Amino acid sequence: MQDPPPHPLNSRRNTFLSVDHLSISAIRILPAINGTGAPKGLYSIFDRIVKPTLRRTKNMNYFDIELEKHIKADNIHYERLPNEAEEKLINKIQEKTTFTGSKIDWETLQNATNLSHMDKFLALNEISEKLNSLAVQRVIFLGDSAIEYAYSIAITDLRRSLDIFAEFPQHTYIFPERLNWIACLAFEGHIDYADLPYDVA
Repeated sequence: MQDPPPHPLNSRRNTFLSVDHLSISAIRILPAINGTGAPKGLYSIFDRIVKPTLRRTKNMNYFDIELEKHIKADNIHYERLPNEAEEKLINKIQEKTTFTGSKIDWETLQNATNLSHMDKFLALNEISEKLNSLAVQRVIFLGDSAIEYAYSIAITDLRRSLDIFAEFPQHTYIFPERLNWIACLAFEGHIDYADLPYDVA
């Protein structure tokens, strides 16, 4: 029996493979989508064989180096999350959302808002204001491809961080640590956010 294809967030490491200091795009076969939003069908050998090896030997890639260079230059306070913490967050996102292909199905979430019609500067301002209204201390940035690590950023540095992360070729998810709200900056230009259910005590 064929193994099920990986969830988009679990396979987020498979877009760039560094070989002799070069980054080459890994070709992926996009899965078919059934009525429930769960992926099915073929997926690449890279996902099944190479990706698990890369996860065990995870190192900073070109994009992480560039990212940290920019956030340090901007005096942004950040923490790179350990693998275990990152995996827990990925699992929680999967529990609280439904994906269609490589994207969250925003229509299934509460108070989903699409800001793609807005000027990018104004849209990022709205995301920043929304997160600040949640009275959180830190915000997590999690990419699905280019950037290897998840980053925790102080809320005071949020607006400047949004500008930096928005320049990377990936879907960047932004959410507070308690994951009761989530936003996404997509490399295609889409900007969305929605409420998520609170964890049961």
